[in-house]
Amino acid sequence: MRLTILFFLFFISLHAQPLNYINNYPEALATAKQANKPLLLYLYTPDCRACDYIDAKVIHTRKVASYITEHYIIAHLRIRDTSLPRTFRAKVSPVFHVIDPRDETMIESLMGGVKSKRFRQLLRESLSAYYKK
Repeated sequence: MRLTILFFLFFISLHAQPLNYINNYPEALATAKQANKPLLLYLYTPDCRACDYIDAKVIHTRKVASYITEHYIIAHLRIRDTSLPRTFRAKVSPVFHVIDPRDETMIESLMGGVKSKRFRQLLRESLSAYYKK
């Protein structure tokens, strides 16, 4: 069993691209304001299978991770993190909120696991909405 897990982690690491997560909402918001980029909130729970799927097959893939790095500031927080405004907290995971840091309004929200193509579409549409404001 351990060998299988190690092989799986090694295989994922070959295709994964790291993201620079910020683990504190106020810091993420301030960073997004300063960078003039939208804030992507990734809300999770530690025992979430859909989150594991998103991590392995979607968010850390080369295309998605490089797009996020170029156009967003990303925060990775538990769904009930007390640093989050109550309106952004969630009861299920994963949840992705795209926030305009200029006024802390939600541009878009997505709940649950989603395939890479749909996630990239969400990112493009949200970025377009951010710059049209």
